[in-house]
Amino acid sequence: MGQGEGLRPLVGLLAALAVALTGTRVSAIAIPWFVLVTTGSAALTGLVVFCEMAPYVVAKTLSGPVLDRTGARRVSWTTDIGSAVAVAAVPLLHFAGALPFWGLLVLVALAGAARGPGDLAKQVMVPEAADRSGVVLERATGLAGMVERLASTVGPFAGGLLIAVTSPLAGLLVNAVCFALGAVIIAVVLPRGMGRSPDLGPGGPAGPADGHDTAAADAGAARGAPPGTSPGADDPRADDPRVPEPAEVLRNGTAPPATVAGKDGYWRRLAGGFRFLRTQPLLLLLYVTAAVTNLLDAAFTSVMLPVWVESSGHGPATIGLLAAAMGGTAVLGSTVAAVWAHRLPRRGVYFAGYLVAGAPRFLAMALGAPLWVVVLTFAVGGLGAGFLNPVISAVCFERIPRPLLGRVTSVGTSLAWAGMPLGGLFGGLAVTAVGLVPVLVCSGLLYALVTTVAGLRPEWRAMDRARAAARRRDRAPSTDGPPEDARRDPADGPVAGPGASAMRR
Repeated sequence: MGQGEGLRPLVGLLAALAVALTGTRVSAIAIPWFVLVTTGSAALTGLVVFCEMAPYVVAKTLSGPVLDRTGARRVSWTTDIGSAVAVAAVPLLHFAGALPFWGLLVLVALAGAARGPGDLAKQVMVPEAADRSGVVLERATGLAGMVERLASTVGPFAGGLLIAVTSPLAGLLVNAVCFALGAVIIAVVLPRGMGRSPDLGPGGPAGPADGHDTAAADAGAARGAPPGTSPGADDPRADDPRVPEPAEVLRNGTAPPATVAGKDGYWRRLAGGFRFLRTQPLLLLLYVTAAVTNLLDAAFTSVMLPVWVESSGHGPATIGLLAAAMGGTAVLGSTVAAVWAHRLPRRGVYFAGYLVAGAPRFLAMALGAPLWVVVLTFAVGGLGAGFLNPVISAVCFERIPRPLLGRVTSVGTSLAWAGMPLGGLFGGLAVTAVGLVPVLVCSGLLYALVTTVAGLRPEWRAMDRARAAARRRDRAPSTDGPPEDARRDPADGPVAGPGASAMRR
């Protein structure tokens, strides 16, 4: 923990996440409803969602090396300002009568392209905030998940009420204000030195500006030393023959040679993220499963749910009610995860969460259940969904080395989000072609099939094994005995490296 910092790093980051995500959730209701009521077309609604999400995913994929070179903090506040400007332009131009449909597509594309790197930058600062605040990693990811779920509750509910009382464009103005406020929090509240580039050495208060040896610190990251240390006498692993040398690290993908990474070009850095991810079967399975479920969720949220609400005679406030029901219990689930997730079996929790959070929502609406049953289904699903992101984030942060965190996370999360731009198009075209009920049924069954098959894969055993291995290393950092790799299942992939040291309490 940084001297005198206390919980300020984690609280500041969570506050920035809260306001930015709340505004985003408001606009997620406002934009589709605005297009639907002005055009009456589900296909055009899906097209607008596609034009926002496609640049989001592409920019997020390509921004990882920029984060590693420039620093997550700088990327976060600058992109938040860009998002605020692009989103605010939509209602302002509409009020001025100067917003054609193609102009709307351009503005939502710019907003998505700015939001992708900003979301990634905040995400990769979570383990550093946990380290600085002295908080166990799973608790920090649980709190981040709780903030996300709380924003997913307050945002849609407030958005639905705001749209019902005023108009969808008021929701976009709220979103712009939230982005601007988030940029101020990141730039002003977070401690000095937090979120800096790994190329510049440790991000703590005592960095290169204080005379520390940046090259030595980077070499420590390459050899698997804990963040903020250098491979000198203070690091018991500096002369450990089990720790790979930089040349070996390049071959097996366990961590980058940070002394070389600072000289690498953009495309070489990005390729390094892809190479590392290929060595991690568990991470690939998590991301691919999320890609399918996110596609279905995007189609559900942006097209199926608004069409169901309109066709059943309910107003836009019903969208906010359902989102609040699911988001409220998801906050409860994330709170429980923040307190007890590090004691629970990850595989069982993850599987059960997907089981109740996925298919039941689609099927309840398809079967014409009363509104109170649909609300109850959303609430139960939210409780399970609250456990998912804390588990996913903790697993990823454990297995990805800190110097590679930006580029690997950008590649992985972009893979998980790859289907979301297509979700709106899929939902709009499918509903237009065959009707709402068949699409709901098929989507629910596909959701259940994908998550069940993924849950039975052997790679999922590595979820709990990696945590146990990290705890053994933290309790007994001995140089005696066989390497950790010799005691691990081959399905686990290579050891994650310094990212695992974040979970130390």
